[in-house]
Amino acid sequence: MQELDRWLLETIYNKTKKSPRLKQWAIHMNRLSKVLFNGVYLFLLIYVLVTRHPEWLKALGVPLTAYLSARTIRFFYQRQRPFVALSQIQSLIPHKAEASFPSMHAMSSMVISLTCYFILGTWTLWLIPVALLTALSRVMVGVHYPSDTGGGALLGMLVSLVAFIP
Repeated sequence: MQELDRWLLETIYNKTKKSPRLKQWAIHMNRLSKVLFNGVYLFLLIYVLVTRHPEWLKALGVPLTAYLSARTIRFFYQRQRPFVALSQIQSLIPHKAEASFPSMHAMSSMVISLTCYFILGTWTLWLIPVALLTALSRVMVGVHYPSDTGGGALLGMLVSLVAFIP
């Protein structure tokens, strides 16, 4: 499994690094997705508090639970980032050399997407593909292995589904 993970990372990263357009897209996606999902989450919080939505506590608690779960996993499993562990990978964006599993970006974007879907409805489904592209872009710039982003996205999904599906 580790060999497949490394091979996928190297294949995606090398294609990105060789293509100026892909490289620029990945760098911009990393920057813009953070702004987008922070803004969407802020909108969601304002909406549920102003409208006194019955799911307001879940809007606060589900992302917090996913965040604390990811931090707990990182505390016990400190996997080095690809740009630290592999000499042929250099991060294409500035990043700390902290633990990489699970990806906080992939987890956050997925949990926010699904929380929006369960509270606001189907018009927010467009956020899910954006969350998946966010996860891919983290591999493209060399800061995560595919399993880091897959694990983060899966964690975001699981916490959301457990909270919202009876």
